[in-house]
Amino acid sequence: MSIYHANPDVANVPDLWSRLVGSPVLRPSTPSIASSLAIDRMDVIMETDAIDEGHDPPLLDSLVHLHELPGTEFAYAYLERDVDSAPVTTPVGVCVFNGRPIRPRVVCADRIVWRPVLGRDGVAGHRYDLIHDGELQAHVEVFVSATAVHRVALVHRLFTPTAIASGLVDRGSFLEFNSPSSHLERLQKFLSAVPAGQFYAPVNECLLGRQFELPVEVDARHANNPSASVADLVWRHAGVELEKISELAGRASLAHNNSEFCRCGLS
Repeated sequence: MSIYHANPDVANVPDLWSRLVGSPVLRPSTPSIASSLAIDRMDVIMETDAIDEGHDPPLLDSLVHLHELPGTEFAYAYLERDVDSAPVTTPVGVCVFNGRPIRPRVVCADRIVWRPVLGRDGVAGHRYDLIHDGELQAHVEVFVSATAVHRVALVHRLFTPTAIASGLVDRGSFLEFNSPSSHLERLQKFLSAVPAGQFYAPVNECLLGRQFELPVEVDARHANNPSASVADLVWRHAGVELEKISELAGRASLAHNNSEFCRCGLS
């Protein structure tokens, strides 16, 4: 699932919830990293900033470097603000500097491996390891209720609570969506009300690539866990939720980029 191609046919995804009802869940041995943190992203503030127009001639400000994505061949990317300016080639072929660039940090995968995970309050969930060339790159934790995906966390391999608190790793190395559908709704409302002279910075969202669609493998050590039978369905439902956020964040980023090119006479 990617901002670059069509959504999957959600109607063709089998009914996850009917299969989950009454399914026994064995207590997993792996604790959740995301659920052990005192971080609640339900009330996360969407990011805006004022456009820096104090230059003559005008300079690009906070362009989102979507061109640095490796096409669609990645699993997901989070975005971070850089302090230093960076060169950008504009639609008219001119190379200029972009102040305060927003740049993607890409996670690639050639395998997705499932195992159970234990969340806060003993809630059982699903962990999906994103592996590339035999090395863990990140993992995604998904917790579901009887009717919906109610929490998804994307955790980069470099993330630890201490590292992020100390500023040693990117803030986006840990992204958590408590109710992805609610996050999408808030983002839609937020984007419709961004004041003039400001712009949306997609640093609380993610972009998905095609590798997020890889088939899910079950860790052999947990093959007998009853939750293994729905691992693929849970992943696909979580992907549909994240895809909606990804597409909206991607469209808003493109709109900001085009606005900046027009403002600077570079379109």
